[in-house]
Amino acid sequence: MTEAAPAQDGARWDTPELGVRALKVLLLYFSRTYGRARLEQVWRDAKLPLPLSHVEDLSNYVSVAFLELLMDALLEASGDPDFLDKAGRHIATPEALGFPYYLLRSVGSPQLAYRKAIELGPTYNRVGTFEIESEGRTHLTMTYASSVPEKDKKLCTMRKASYAAFPSIWGLPDAQVVETQCLAEGAPTCRYELTWADRPPLSWRRVAFAAGAGAASLALSLADLPVSALDVTGLVLAGFGLGGWLDLRRVVADRNARLDEQAAGMTRSIEELQRRADEIHRANVELDQRVADRTRELEAAYERLKRLDTAKSEFFANVSHELRTPLTLILAPLDDRLQRPATAEERELLAGIRRNADRLLRLVDDLLDLSRIDAGHLRLDVVPVDIAALTRGQLAAFQRAADTRGVSLSASVPDTVVEVWGDRHRLESILANLLGNAFKYTPGGGRITVSVEDSAAGVVIRVRDTGPGIAPEDLPHLFQRFYQGTSDAVRRRGGMGIGLALAQNLAELHGGTITVQSELNKGSEFTLTLPHGKAHFRDEVLERRRVQNEVKEGRRADDAPPSTTPLPGEESGPVSLPTANVTFEGGRRPRVLLVEDHDEMRELLRGLLAPHCDVQLAVDGAQGLAMAKAELPDLVLSDVMMPGLPGTALTQALKAEPALRSVPVLLLTARSGPESALEGFGSGADDFIEKPFHPRVLLARVAAHLKLRALSLQLASQARLAAIGTLAAGVGHEVRNPVNAVLNGVRAMLSRDDVSAADQKLLKVVEEGAGRIERISAALLSHASPGDRGGWRPVDVCQGIEATLALMQHDLAATTVHPRFAARPKVVAPAAELNQVFLNLIDNARKAGAKQVWVDVEAAAGRARVTVSDDGPGVPPEVAARLFVPFATTRAPGEGTGLGLFIASESVKRFGGSLAHVPRPGGGASFIVDLPLENP
Repeated sequence: MTEAAPAQDGARWDTPELGVRALKVLLLYFSRTYGRARLEQVWRDAKLPLPLSHVEDLSNYVSVAFLELLMDALLEASGDPDFLDKAGRHIATPEALGFPYYLLRSVGSPQLAYRKAIELGPTYNRVGTFEIESEGRTHLTMTYASSVPEKDKKLCTMRKASYAAFPSIWGLPDAQVVETQCLAEGAPTCRYELTWADRPPLSWRRVAFAAGAGAASLALSLADLPVSALDVTGLVLAGFGLGGWLDLRRVVADRNARLDEQAAGMTRSIEELQRRADEIHRANVELDQRVADRTRELEAAYERLKRLDTAKSEFFANVSHELRTPLTLILAPLDDRLQRPATAEERELLAGIRRNADRLLRLVDDLLDLSRIDAGHLRLDVVPVDIAALTRGQLAAFQRAADTRGVSLSASVPDTVVEVWGDRHRLESILANLLGNAFKYTPGGGRITVSVEDSAAGVVIRVRDTGPGIAPEDLPHLFQRFYQGTSDAVRRRGGMGIGLALAQNLAELHGGTITVQSELNKGSEFTLTLPHGKAHFRDEVLERRRVQNEVKEGRRADDAPPSTTPLPGEESGPVSLPTANVTFEGGRRPRVLLVEDHDEMRELLRGLLAPHCDVQLAVDGAQGLAMAKAELPDLVLSDVMMPGLPGTALTQALKAEPALRSVPVLLLTARSGPESALEGFGSGADDFIEKPFHPRVLLARVAAHLKLRALSLQLASQARLAAIGTLAAGVGHEVRNPVNAVLNGVRAMLSRDDVSAADQKLLKVVEEGAGRIERISAALLSHASPGDRGGWRPVDVCQGIEATLALMQHDLAATTVHPRFAARPKVVAPAAELNQVFLNLIDNARKAGAKQVWVDVEAAAGRARVTVSDDGPGVPPEVAARLFVPFATTRAPGEGTGLGLFIASESVKRFGGSLAHVPRPGGGASFIVDLPLENP
């Protein structure tokens, strides 16, 4: 035997795993089909590690790896993809089986052939094991396990073909072989289900007939036996009958066996169906689980994308807020300073600062526009635009920069109207970016040419310059965001690389394009093409809502020359800031609540407002809401972006309070655009101011809203006074007459001598009560008819208080009043009306539940001061702000009209004094009446 080289895994090619009998059918079929010479040629070409002589010696063994190598070589040499299947079926031939072929054909059956093949398996296969799971005359289920892994299905194909060919030994059709699992596919075994047609059985009727005929012939040949023809016939018929009985019995047995096989087959089929159903169910469960897992993964990815998009939007919003706030702190004081006289050198310095701040603001706006485009939130307010007039306006804005830098700016623009549909502000931004880019790279002495052409294809605007041109490697990236060219000229001029990108995006939203042609050292030409009509606008880019925002000229061009933005007062001269000369009831200054979390911005706004208003400061929304409820301001000025409670939520909370619903709220925001404005107005805000703002604009808007607030309060007060006058007149005329009748009747009865002492006491109580009603009615009537108020004379304040206490003695049974007179001042006023003021204050303390009331009278510095204090529950802050508002009362319905303190306050004002409320130290309330003395 030739020494063989080791196989790839370290084993030998002739490892005793398979007897060469397993290979014999391969070699026989190839030699028979393609010839012996071809087989030898394949052996040489494939350089097989074992010689052909080794494989043809039936006593030798080979490894499974060698058999797989041989099958690959023969399959490739044959060029027939079915070579292995045909070779495997060749086993059912005399050449392959030899003498066993004839033995099986004469006395065997397919079932026997399969059983013998499985029994002899270990003699030629030392790595595999066959096991029979079930068998019958025409079916067999078996498995094959191997200790050596099979790399592909070639060996399995050979086995299936061999098993299928066995029935052909008896001239029967090939068996049906179904493979339910395979080693090459990762299963633990190969499993095969075989079915075939059985051999036709011998007829026992014929055998018995022949046997009977033979026995009869034998009997006739024996001369000494007395056998008649009838006996012979009977013997033959008996044999024929016995054979028929045996045939019938076999038929019944076969039928029973077939029925058993069918039942077993149906059972196996049911079991197989159940197994496959279980597999399908498990597969469905696994598939559902995979779908659910994948869905969760997609949902998680979607949520991550949403969070990233939200984070990006929040980032841009925060960038806007954080940049616009310091820009406001720069521009607002700067604009204020530019209104004042200054030297030329100072003004030039301040103008340079402002131009660069404006440029930074334009960069912020451009970044926000790019973010809106990415998010699909940028909307176009599409209207007919005269693009020729728009271009001339942009050229006029750049003319000053051209003159300053010595650049020739020429234009070829029609004098007639050239109309396109678009967003005027965005079209200005496109032109400003193109012109600004040309100015950036055109040196002094250079030339910039702008032309507008109207054609059937659309409007074409060309901007050509004589700058250094654009390098060829930069042209493909020119409209990419944040891209900066590679040339030194581009690097020296800097820029963020967003101007042209924004212009291209805005042009595309208008259905247009921007192209560029450039040649180094000769200049560049940018061409903007805009189509006619408006059918090309997509619905999702159109602004359906109309929000009028202040549009600042020159804010959008990233690369616009600094001098294109006019400075405040450059053309019209210094303009003084508007003043908020607004007064409220009693001549007081307006109260403005300023809510701002940024310390420097809060101080800036306070400094702007303090000369005109009483400013109350809150550092966040929660504090602002609490202060608004306690102080009832005349106007609230709030930032939008604040920690905790933002400005929009603060506005909603303020508008939900009945007492604050009519207070105007102005929102300051660093966000720009219709979405921010709509969000602010949607929360209930009365005005919306973008940062950075001009101080004059802010003060003008504050003054306008304060004037509207004062006017509304004045109208409301007049309406209440009219209602009070009507009520007082009704009380005066409808109440005084019956009260006078009561008084007259009581006094007549008191004058009679026959009235008992008890009745007199009762009648005096009635007289006193009716008199009190008459005096109150007179006071109301006097208030309603100012022209009839007579009786102005010097009045002793202490005497009036004593008279009031005497009048109220029956009502003060549960309340102790302590008069404390440090002086006895006199004031000029109607005595009855002044006493009514004291009565209202003392009676309010009693009704509030006070047990102790102190009335202090003092005089100093030409003023008389009366303080009515009590130990009652006091006045809540939210009630204190509207104590002197007519019809405002905290008592239950029917217990008060809400007019007492209002009438008292109005009376004291008419006397030249004031009535105020302050909390009493230690609890309770104090009301202070301040009046001028008779001779101060």
